[in-house]
Amino acid sequence: MNGTDMAIAQLATHFRCVRERGDHFLALFPHRFDYIWAEYPNPGENVEWKTESRHPLSDRLIQQGSYLYGVRFGAETRYCLLDIDAGSLGNVLDMGIDEVKQPAQTRSD
Repeated sequence: MNGTDMAIAQLATHFRCVRERGDHFLALFPHRFDYIWAEYPNPGENVEWKTESRHPLSDRLIQQGSYLYGVRFGAETRYCLLDIDAGSLGNVLDMGIDEVKQPAQTRSD
């Protein structure tokens, strides 16, 4: 075994995975499979979303800020998503608080 092989063998025996520090905000979104991502568009251009299902989305990728990311809901969730797109039928800015609290399935929008 030459010196390079010996150095690699020593490193391999001491290798440990890199631990990610917990992010309390990102922990709200545990369902990270089948996420969507896109490059930042130029002003006035549409976002071209792509789906990634080969691996889950890591906190590290999100924190790098290189791309836009979106996650999907799992079977259960601990957060609420409000659609505030201008002109959309579900725009919460045009609704009263009682209507926003009402489950989406019972609304007639």
